[in-house]
Amino acid sequence: MTAEIGYCTNVHASDSIDSLIANLREHAVGARRRLGSNRPLGVGLWLPDSAVTRALADRDTILSLREFLDGEGLVPFTMNGFPYGDFHRGIVKHDVYFPTWWDPRRADYTLRLFELLDALLPPRAAAAVSTLPIAWGDPPPTDDEWRAAADQLARVARRLAEIEQASGRRFLVALEPEPGCALEKSSDVAAFFDRYLRPIDRGLVDRHIGVCHDICHAAVVFERQDEALETYRTAGIRIGKVQVSSAVFARLDAPDPELRASVLAQLAAFSEMRYLHQTAVRYAQGSSRFFEDLPLALGYHAGREPPRGEWRVHFHVPIHVERFGRLDTSRNDIERCVRLCLDGGLASQFEIETYAWNVVPDGLRAERLCDGIAAEIAWLTSRIAEACDSRAGE
Repeated sequence: MTAEIGYCTNVHASDSIDSLIANLREHAVGARRRLGSNRPLGVGLWLPDSAVTRALADRDTILSLREFLDGEGLVPFTMNGFPYGDFHRGIVKHDVYFPTWWDPRRADYTLRLFELLDALLPPRAAAAVSTLPIAWGDPPPTDDEWRAAADQLARVARRLAEIEQASGRRFLVALEPEPGCALEKSSDVAAFFDRYLRPIDRGLVDRHIGVCHDICHAAVVFERQDEALETYRTAGIRIGKVQVSSAVFARLDAPDPELRASVLAQLAAFSEMRYLHQTAVRYAQGSSRFFEDLPLALGYHAGREPPRGEWRVHFHVPIHVERFGRLDTSRNDIERCVRLCLDGGLASQFEIETYAWNVVPDGLRAERLCDGIAAEIAWLTSRIAEACDSRAGE
């Protein structure tokens, strides 16, 4: 299985085709030059709904994007359909989970993304669009909302079947489980397929609806990578792509109170106001607690008994970083997941999704974004090459 590697452009604030091209010219082309390779570079495109709608009304803009991508050796091998609106305004937080999947606007947006991909990709290309895991999980969806969401997803799948029949392109809408959402773990996805999706049309669903496995998201909720991948395999759910992302780990069980205070102080530097940073804490006795945002977790423990346990924070940090100061990352989960995917033939598209470059603490921020993107791509490329060499030598 040949691996495709790229990075997700939701790290760029693009609100039109023109601004997307400008960002790609500065950052994607810059990263490709930094890598010093003549090979094409994968880019996972992201645009808000308003920009996609305008582009589809003016085919000349789509032609200009396709010509630019072809000319610069950039391959739009996937799209991110999770953020519907402005993903770079001052405060995003819970707004990224709207509209939900029982709102027809979510399906309409997703179909527009596939229409754009259909205009950009060569015949018979396969691609996935990652999407919201139905809704934020509090309050949980009602049975009627689950059924309405399944109906909207089936509507998308029917259109994807029509596209495949016309052009040979096999498209997949890929649900992306996330901490705190209606679909949080692999078991939630499997249950949703069996209870709500497959009763509509199993053949259609299994061919055109799948999952986007985000490595950071699984790590935050203490789901082992091998267990998540095995759940999808045994359930017959296709992994449309793997989003390669890394979480922040903090261990607060050290007996030295000064050491714990130092860890907490460094963790507090990740408490920022733009994005939601779900935090799961597992204590030594086996109990756990979930906080929908890091500031809430820090505030809960302020003035109480000294915080303990292992903290895992949904904050996408550079994937090649293993440790910084007294904090760790889930980089080992990335290496494990990549190897399992390639060994088992479970996934071949790997999209780096470090969208938080602009809000990470200064010690992690690259001087130039294109340099940071290039470093991530180089690291992932080497890990995939090692995995492939290991398989070849067996």
